[in-house]
Amino acid sequence: MSAVPSDRAAQPEATQNPNQSPSSPGDEQPIRPESKYLYLGDHTNAENAYGFRIYRTTYSDDDKWDRFMSYLKTNIERSLGRDEQYKHQLARVDWTVQSSPDLQDASMDQVRDHFIQWIDSGEEQPDNSSRFLAFVVVDGESLDSVTSMLEFLEEENLPLDEDDEEGTAYVKLVSVNEKDGDVPVCIQYLYPRVFSFVHGLGWEHIVPGEGEFSARP
Repeated sequence: MSAVPSDRAAQPEATQNPNQSPSSPGDEQPIRPESKYLYLGDHTNAENAYGFRIYRTTYSDDDKWDRFMSYLKTNIERSLGRDEQYKHQLARVDWTVQSSPDLQDASMDQVRDHFIQWIDSGEEQPDNSSRFLAFVVVDGESLDSVTSMLEFLEEENLPLDEDDEEGTAYVKLVSVNEKDGDVPVCIQYLYPRVFSFVHGLGWEHIVPGEGEFSARP
């Protein structure tokens, strides 16, 4: 995909550690039996869903939200559908959106409290996977980034799963550990790739590249 015009998506400056650099993993030996870089952790509870929990903190435009969800689903399905060994996960991806009045314009710390309360509730038995280590927040900035991407795709008559080479459409990925903070992640890299990084390589590998706003590790 050609670059999205700069006036299409005004994005805030990323507040990342300048000493960090993006990961560029190469081919690795398979592990159980998936590649190391797509290892999703040990889901010891067969009832647990796959994917990050999604928290909505903006409620100003339901039409934009519906289009966001369509874009999100299309691109995660695309990512999983590229390889036969991952297609089976589609049936277990959690598309449920966590939304409530007290999440309106909530801070990352406030949403983290909700996330920790969910873990403590025992609704799902915590296991050794990224599902319990991080979560997704969709705020006004994230929603606007996807709207900008969709406008571009419509203008160019391109499909929803067209490669996002500029990392235009993103969500906020938030660590359960306050010290790790949050990072904008390009939606097309969110699952399963970034999901595998949280548990495997670690949070420090989920950073935007030089001159980029959203992470595309």
